[in-house]
Amino acid sequence: MHLVGQGFILHQDKNPKHKSKLCQNYSRKKEQEWNGQHTLHPKSAMMPRPPSLQPPPPLMLLCGADVLESFGIPNMWKQEDIAEIVGRHGLVCISRSNSDPHKFIHQSDLLWKYRKNIHIVREWVTNDISATHVRRSLRRGQSVRYLLPDSVIHYIKEHGLYSSESDACTEQESF
Repeated sequence: MHLVGQGFILHQDKNPKHKSKLCQNYSRKKEQEWNGQHTLHPKSAMMPRPPSLQPPPPLMLLCGADVLESFGIPNMWKQEDIAEIVGRHGLVCISRSNSDPHKFIHQSDLLWKYRKNIHIVREWVTNDISATHVRRSLRRGQSVRYLLPDSVIHYIKEHGLYSSESDACTEQESF
């Protein structure tokens, strides 16, 4: 999985050549939105902050409780990969009403070991939208207009991504 921006995660693909282009389209849209909403003072725009005053933000996996729970499915994840993700980087897990990530963490020795690196965010407003649902909608030819930026939708359509035909091709390429 790859974090593209707030609320948009790309599924781990067997053919990842389009990921960077989708990320660029999403980032360009967010940069344009930010520039339209903020005015910088000329002096502050020219004075860089010393690196010692601003540590780099941590890189963490943002996922739903379903991904966290998939860590417990045999042969789906290597234990060393889970340790790398959670132990070295950390994880932000969005919990849904039908999941109990705290219980799952408690039941897993590996997750329990790195529990301080796992941040659970309670979903207070019910939102049944997920990357899986977005991909399913695209595969079925349904609109995702208000779920993704227009530039990302255009790129997906232009390259035939997440369609039933592209999924079949990707599966055949992996064998």
